[in-house]
Amino acid sequence: MVAGRRMSRHRTIRANRRLSAVLPHLLSAAATGSHSCSIPGQITRLVRLPLICPMPTVHDIDKHTERRFAVSATSANRLVDLPSALDGKAVIPDDSRFDDARRAFNLAVDQRPSAVVYPESARDVAAVVRWARESGQQITAQTTGHNASPLGSLQNTILLKTERMRQVSVDPVARTARVEAGVIWIEVLEAAAPHELAPLSGSSPNVGVAGYVLGGGISFLGRKYGLSANHVCAIELVTADGRLVRADFEHEQDLFWALRGGGGSFGIVTAIEVELFPVKEVYAGILWYPVERESEVLHAWRNLTLSERLPDDLTTIGRFLNFPSFPELPADIRGKSFVVVEAIHAGDPARADELLAPQVTSLDRSAGRCCRLFSPAECGPGGPFPC
Repeated sequence: MVAGRRMSRHRTIRANRRLSAVLPHLLSAAATGSHSCSIPGQITRLVRLPLICPMPTVHDIDKHTERRFAVSATSANRLVDLPSALDGKAVIPDDSRFDDARRAFNLAVDQRPSAVVYPESARDVAAVVRWARESGQQITAQTTGHNASPLGSLQNTILLKTERMRQVSVDPVARTARVEAGVIWIEVLEAAAPHELAPLSGSSPNVGVAGYVLGGGISFLGRKYGLSANHVCAIELVTADGRLVRADFEHEQDLFWALRGGGGSFGIVTAIEVELFPVKEVYAGILWYPVERESEVLHAWRNLTLSERLPDDLTTIGRFLNFPSFPELPADIRGKSFVVVEAIHAGDPARADELLAPQVTSLDRSAGRCCRLFSPAECGPGGPFPC
């Protein structure tokens, strides 16, 4: 017990020291109006939601939409003159391009920022931060907007979209990749694959690297290699006072500690350097079942995950798939629901068959399977969609 108390006290002191080191960054952000929290993303605005709220009527929704249009235009009027460095890179509400510019990946999220800016470099990002401070605006960054809903309406906020910052460079000797803030995972996979390397990317190819990594990042290879945030070599970002800094194991160490998995509340990320792993191909497939068999399938899957002989090479995911009645979808899945078990094995295919045999035979079904170079391009949707 004494040793345990000493260890706990040591960890508390270490955590307090780190908190003391990153506190100035938080206070600096607060001074600019960028009230933020650790929602996955590059920098996010704190949104407090009531635990219980009444259901809105159609009339309420119409009034709310009209008010948000008005608020967006009003807050845009408070902006000071656009810096010359940002000419042609900013879109305000009275611009015909504004509706496209403010759109998130989830089309159900109605973002109404004061302006949308498309930086093309870290210097542009710093210029946007300074412009937001001078205009008394909050600022938030977004690559794709997969997790846009927690940000709310973005009232009095400049939305910084990093999609033009797309440079990827791979060092096959060091097994690292430096990616700018607008890069999505498929671009890293394609750059790493010729070197028989792979990043700890997620299941969807079009998710932004920055938001995914800053929030932790659980990969299909995560059981073998761990969280993506634990394999970050360096993070380049602009702080709330407009400084461009590089945080790694030797520089800005406490800031680096806070960023990896803690969200992007300490600045706006401009680039991330991540580790790559020697993964040339994986054995992957999906077991599909009618949704009526959900209890049977998921209990069998649970037994598989609890098996003592399950190696870290094998990752499985159980999920429900509900397809809309869109005419573009194949008739076999259109308007139907399924329970599926996805499996990815970073090892010998024969060993994967052996491990998955109980799941297959107990349910009297066979798996769709393949042994190929890993590319998750078939695993996720290709563009914005309503949720």
